Amino acid sequence: MKVVVVVIVLAAVVVMTTIVAAFEFHISTPMRQSVLPIRA
Repeated sequence: MKVVVVVIVLAAVVVMTTIVAAFEFHISTPMRQSVLPIRA
């Protein structure tokens, strides 16, 4: 049973990390595209 819990926790961590990374990338990319032309 402990092994199953560990696997579920690890899977949850991986999923959360992937979602957060994708969310940050999705947010930061449009900002960079909109800021760079202004700076240039």
